[in-house]
Amino acid sequence: MTNSRFRFFIKLDFSPDPAYIWTGSGEIEFNQNTYYGVGDMGDISQVQESTTLQANGVDLTLFGWPSNYIHHALNADYSGKSALIWCAYLNSDLKTFSKSPRLWFRGRMDKMVVIDSSEHSTIEISCEQGAIDFNRARLQMWSHEDQQNRSKPIVDLGCQYIEQTAGKEIKWGR
Repeated sequence: MTNSRFRFFIKLDFSPDPAYIWTGSGEIEFNQNTYYGVGDMGDISQVQESTTLQANGVDLTLFGWPSNYIHHALNADYSGKSALIWCAYLNSDLKTFSKSPRLWFRGRMDKMVVIDSSEHSTIEISCEQGAIDFNRARLQMWSHEDQQNRSKPIVDLGCQYIEQTAGKEIKWGR
């Protein structure tokens, strides 16, 4: 990747401090943030395209990192947090954009695996697109109590008669 002018910019919304990294070396300003280069110490899997409604993810791997940087990853609140990846084509100086970066992936961090050794460590992060939510069961109920819990502090009486109408036969058009 060192000879290519094509680069990725990655924002991982670790809480409380987001991580800004890019697939070049050194620092570069993008989107009002400083992105830190990982060079050849990172890898991004391909995003699979699909014509069906299914969740396609991407895997990020950061390898060869000193063990003292792993502390941040282990203590970060990451599950379900935003992961954004832009692709960009840089000018020959590898510090300025020839065109505006394009959003390549928008999703959420799902799983993180840290492989720690005495000298260096590897972080593997699986990110999923928002379509994964279509496969998850919703645990909300359509009851008056549930509506009150969701609409605080505003009083919403839209579901107060739900229990009374359950099981009733309603004849339409008469």
